[in-house]
Amino acid sequence: MDKHRNKKRLLFIALLCSLSTLAYGQIYKWTDEQGRVHYSDKKPESNKQVSEVKVQTGKGLPAPNKSNSPAPNTPEKEQALQEKAAQLSQTTDKKAPRDDNKCAAVKENLSRMVDGARLRIKENGQMRYMTPEEIADKRALSQTYLAENC
Repeated sequence: MDKHRNKKRLLFIALLCSLSTLAYGQIYKWTDEQGRVHYSDKKPESNKQVSEVKVQTGKGLPAPNKSNSPAPNTPEKEQALQEKAAQLSQTTDKKAPRDDNKCAAVKENLSRMVDGARLRIKENGQMRYMTPEEIADKRALSQTYLAENC
């Protein structure tokens, strides 16, 4: 009884897999009299030049580089980083006591940056992902802050 039931299930799964190839259809592309480009799964009735569009699946993004060395910076970025670090050190000189909570938060953020996590920031009321250059800049600032204050 169980063997018969398993055979039916296997047959049903094989049937479903074969039907997925039938769901794949052609996509046609053509330009009308006004110069607009159209895409459709049905060929246009008029005798226009129609081209078939080949649909391909995309490839995933490569894994993020997990090296500990930050991306190379241009001299302008280096100077901006040094200015920011100097401003940061000036503001921290005014604050004599060490803030352990801030140190812990900076360490946690730095570990996320080193692990290659996709970081988001809120800009103009909307969230967006940080670029690799922004992450490298932020990583350098965090490292200098930790070295000077923690």
